[in-house]
Amino acid sequence: MTTDGVLCLQQYIKYAPLPGNCPSTFAAAAVLLGEGGVSYPCLSSDITSATVLGYDTPIVNGEYSCSINLSTGISCFNGAGVGFRMENESGVTAIP
Repeated sequence: MTTDGVLCLQQYIKYAPLPGNCPSTFAAAAVLLGEGGVSYPCLSSDITSATVLGYDTPIVNGEYSCSINLSTGISCFNGAGVGFRMENESGVTAIP
């Protein structure tokens, strides 16, 4: 997470690959929330300089806020309310 956006990686997904990801080389889902909204970048490896969120402990940087909950998964939003929810079995939902 930076003041320019949020990149979230979820490994060992139990849902269909996201558009733009590289399911044949890396079994994970990546979601980017930036100035242009939500997108699905193609990653070929782990994010090595990442902040790992603790459960039920929101993290805020600039206009971006993320949290993770064992029941509902990961939620990230910008100041305008645009964001996404990512859950291990039900997948990713972009929030306009």
